[in-house]
Amino acid sequence: MILIWKKKGILGILYLIFFFFIVLLISETLSERVGGIFATSYNRMWLYGITCILSGIATIYTDIYTIENKKIVRDDYQFNEIFYLPMKLFGKLILIFGILNVIAGILEG
Repeated sequence: MILIWKKKGILGILYLIFFFFIVLLISETLSERVGGIFATSYNRMWLYGITCILSGIATIYTDIYTIENKKIVRDDYQFNEIFYLPMKLFGKLILIFGILNVIAGILEG
């Protein structure tokens, strides 16, 4: 798979990877250490959904805000792309996919 990005576009994929490991690490730690309801077998679709929701929100905010002179500034005219899609659209698609995964995980579980 070829990654095609412009400016901060690579952060969309990096957010997916980062939040995937964080959510999975928290989930496994809770099931190992806490037990109880976390130790039962459950559908993992909602974990992937939470990962996509978090990375979608982070992607959208990364495209809207930028850091200039050590201050966070809103910049609506940035042009960041990933896979020839604007980052805001890519973030919204990931967010919708995450919400659908959470709904599917709840309905199946």
